[in-house]
This record gives sequence, C-alpha cells and structure tokens, in this order.
Amino acid sequence: MKQFQVPQFIDVEDKLFGPLTLKQFIYLAGGGGTVYVLIQVLPTIAAVIIGLPVAVLALSLSFWKPNGQSFIIIMQAAIIHLLSPKLYLWQKDPNRTDTPASPEKDTPKESNTEPTSNFRPSKLETLAWSLDVFDASKETDE
Repeated sequence: MKQFQVPQFIDVEDKLFGPLTLKQFIYLAGGGGTVYVLIQVLPTIAAVIIGLPVAVLALSLSFWKPNGQSFIIIMQAAIIHLLSPKLYLWQKDPNRTDTPASPEKDTPKESNTEPTSNFRPSKLETLAWSLDVFDASKETDE
C-alpha cells in the first residue's frame, strides 16, 4: 500500500520577495511608486497631502487583516455595498397559500357563547386609522 502526503497549510501564500508575498510586494511597489511620482511632480505640501493616504492604503492592503480577512476583501465588500441599490420592498406572493395555525385545537371551546367576529385589525391598520383621524381633527380645528 502506497502512502501519499497530503499538503498542509494550503491557504498560506508563498513568500517570494523576502518576507513578502507577491500580492504584498505589488501593493507596496504600487503605493511606493505612486508616492514617488507624486513627490517628483507636485509641490511638497500637495505631495504629502495626497501621498500620505496612498501610503496608508498600500500598507493597509499589504499587512492589515481585520477579523482574519485581507483588507482588499473588506474594501471590495464596502464598495459593492455603497454602489448597490438600498431600496428593499416586500411584495406578497399571490401564488403562495399559507394557512395559519388554528388556535381552536389548543384551547377548549366554550359551549354557551355568542358567535363573535374573528376580525382583528392589524397594528398597522390601527395606526393608519388613528393617524387619519388625528389629521382630520387637525384640519377641522384650523
């Protein structure tokens, strides 16, 4: 029977440039190159003002892992969230038929009672009615 070795630590990236992985090296090289170009092209104050956030972003992309996730994944999720539509509407599906659980099975029926209406307005209907009445009373007072 031949035994095979199972690779371990497959989620760990290889270190290609000293202590850096390829992604880390690309982020740092891109950020450092951008800061270098900014220093060469812009005045010192403008280069520092623009270059500092670029350097912080490059360092964050390279080394910061909040909650065990790389910063690029969190940044991607934030951008998708910001650009996606935020209006959520609930629409009742007319094809779906849900039958509510009947409370008669759990409680015993009383024999000598008058039939009562099972209609109970929802809290939303009650609130809408009270707001309509309140608005109507405001209009008559003025």
